[in-house]
Amino acid sequence: MKDIEYFDKLWQDSKPKDGMVHNKETWDRKAKNWKSDSKETRERKIRQVDALIDFLLKNAVLESSFDVLDLGCGSGKYAVKMAEYVKSVTCSDISPIMLEYCKENAKEAGLKNIRFQEADFLTQSVLELQWEKKFDFVFTSLTPAVDSLKSIEKIEQITRKWAFNSSFVYLKDSLKDEICINVFEKELVSSWGNSSPYSIWNILWHKGRFPKIDYYEDESEEKYELSLETAEQIAESIIRDRDPNEEEINRVYKYLEKRYGNAPFVRKTEAMYAWILWQID
Repeated sequence: MKDIEYFDKLWQDSKPKDGMVHNKETWDRKAKNWKSDSKETRERKIRQVDALIDFLLKNAVLESSFDVLDLGCGSGKYAVKMAEYVKSVTCSDISPIMLEYCKENAKEAGLKNIRFQEADFLTQSVLELQWEKKFDFVFTSLTPAVDSLKSIEKIEQITRKWAFNSSFVYLKDSLKDEICINVFEKELVSSWGNSSPYSIWNILWHKGRFPKIDYYEDESEEKYELSLETAEQIAESIIRDRDPNEEEINRVYKYLEKRYGNAPFVRKTEAMYAWILWQID
C-alpha cells in the first residue's frame, strides 16, 4: 500500500545525485549569476511572475490583510510583486547575498512592507525562527528548503491558512545537454527531482488536504556570443558541487569555438512547472 512514508521515500530517492550541498556557502557562490541575466532571461522571468501572480490572485490567496512568507526568496522576483497586494511579505533565504539582491529590488520598487530574514529552514526549528502560525500564506518556489515530508509539516506549523509550492515537472536545456555529452562525456543530471510534484501532492492528500494543482509551460531561446564568461556560466550550470576550474572552463570554450566559430549560438530551454496550492484550515 502506498502511504505517506512511501511518497516521502520516493521524493528522497528522486533527488539529483549531483553532489550539491545546499548551504549558505553554496548559494552565496551561485548568487553572483543573478546579476548577469540576459534580456531573454529577464523577459522569461517576467512572464513567469505575471502568470503565477495571476494564478494566486484568481485563487484569492493574496488578500490585503495577509502576512506572507516567501521561503527561499532568492532575488525576490515573486516577493516584490506579491507585496503590491498584501499587508506584508517576509523574504527569507539561506544566502545573505541573495537577500541583499532582494533588498535592492524591493527598494527599486519603492515598497515599504517587505521584511528580510536570513534563515536555514532545513536545520532551524519553527520555534527558533519564531514563525509559529505567523503567516497567512507561505509561498515556496524552486527552493531546496522544501525537500521532504518534514518540510511540509514545518510549513503547516507556520501558515495560518494557505501554502504553495512550485517545482519542475521537467526542465530541458539543449546547450547544457550538448556540453555534458561532448565535453564532460556524461548525461546531464537534473537539478530537480521529477518526482517532487507527484510526491508533494500525494503527501498532502494523505494528510487530509485537498491540494489544487495547475501547470505552467515555458519555452525560450537565448543567443550567446563566444567568450570565456559564457563558457564559465555554462560550466557552472553543469558542475553543481563547486566552482568549475580553469581547465574545465577552457574545455567548454574550445568546444564552443570549434562547434560554432565566431557565430552566435542558441540555447533552447523547455520547462513545465507544477503549481500546488493547499489550505490548512
